[in-house]
Amino acid sequence: MEINRERLLRAAKSGHSGRGRLELIGYLVGTIVPNRTQAIRAKCYECAGYYVDGAKDCGDSDCPLYPYHPYNAARLKRITRESSPEVKAARAERMRKMLADRRAK
Repeated sequence: MEINRERLLRAAKSGHSGRGRLELIGYLVGTIVPNRTQAIRAKCYECAGYYVDGAKDCGDSDCPLYPYHPYNAARLKRITRESSPEVKAARAERMRKMLADRRAK
């Protein structure tokens, strides 16, 4: 319990605001039980040194949580692929069928 209090004080005093700060403090105080997203944000906040040098991409691609890092540049810049005409046609057909089924009910 003393370790958590020490971590909480360090995060509250030296940490900058950023995704994960409130989740970490809430968990350490015991006011929240974080869900998966909150837990990842809190861990990244702690691991990145409480974002003392600013909230930015850590660049640690070996970390298993890196794909979910709140400031991961690759995650933030979603690259959309262009669908082929066959895929677009199949998607449109499924949508027409779904709408027709809804209207029939």
